[in-house]
Amino acid sequence: RGDTISSLHVLSPLISAEYAFSHGFGVGIDWGFVLAVEAPARADDRWFAGQGAPLLKVWYSSPAARDRYTLYLGLSVPSAWLPRDIVSRGLARNAYAFAAATRGLWSAWQWAPEQITLAAGARYQREADPNLRLVLDAAVAGGVALSQLSDALGTGYAQLAPAVELHDTRFTLGLRAQGVLTTSHSEPLQLGGALYARLRLSAALELELAGHCNAVGPLGFTGRDLAVCGGWLAAGVSP
Repeated sequence: RGDTISSLHVLSPLISAEYAFSHGFGVGIDWGFVLAVEAPARADDRWFAGQGAPLLKVWYSSPAARDRYTLYLGLSVPSAWLPRDIVSRGLARNAYAFAAATRGLWSAWQWAPEQITLAAGARYQREADPNLRLVLDAAVAGGVALSQLSDALGTGYAQLAPAVELHDTRFTLGLRAQGVLTTSHSEPLQLGGALYARLRLSAALELELAGHCNAVGPLGFTGRDLAVCGGWLAAGVSP
């Protein structure tokens, strides 16, 4: 984001790790981080580096078949706290907000500072034919604010994302629509879409390039706030 007064750049990497037990059960963690730099026109640059709220989860995945589903239950660790200094606190808030915005507020509790959240989600996957896959992701969550400086006591979330994937043994091209309901905005519904491409280099390594744009809602092109799009490169390793 840039204007005539200042510019703001935010980098928000996300690390996910899972370990599978027998009979389809497993544990995992999703942990995000933020790095932001604000460059005012007539002042020194300001930096902020912090962590999101890591989500610790347990999950169950059905055996591989034409229809497959995964269920999870998670609890976030409230390890993301804003600085007390007013200027630094504002920069930190912007950093977390843009980390969530570039993802269309998907799993926004990962970027919610000073909050503990309980989340439950599911993923359904169906092989419609040898080269066509249908995917549906959904989750609900409730967060409780832990700081006395917070404007709200808590936040509720509900999200749903259907996707269609064309694939062969190595390459996948997907189109995903996404809707997120949250109680933290005056406009509660955020709609957007993403296009992604995934390449499996080996049985243990895959790469994904994706882009997401918010269409309708507070972060969309029809909203009253700044329209936001995001892009990312992901790597997956399965030892």
